[in-house]
Amino acid sequence: MDIDFLIRAVAEYRYFAMFGILFVSAMGVPIPEEPLLVASGLSVGWGNSQYHLAVIACLAGILAGDMWVYFLGRRGGRRTHQYRVQYFLERHHWWCRRFNGTSTVKIGRAHV
Repeated sequence: MDIDFLIRAVAEYRYFAMFGILFVSAMGVPIPEEPLLVASGLSVGWGNSQYHLAVIACLAGILAGDMWVYFLGRRGGRRTHQYRVQYFLERHHWWCRRFNGTSTVKIGRAHV
């Protein structure tokens, strides 16, 4: 997703694009948030969007996506977490014993 696409999306759909793309990004889809925020800022700077509405749309998109992921984790996260941790420990128990907890968390965070 390049900056030209984001500028076109923000120019055409304005606040819906800001909200929607940030919502999807906050849900964990590997879409970087920063280029959309730059495109939103350009839209405000060029006079195509209002500053306050752009800020509200961007914040609402990020917070709604984060809350949706939190809700999913709250509802079904324990089962998923237990399965994933058990699977990881069965396959990589030697790694956890060899390295300290900090390294394991860093590698595990990058792995997920």
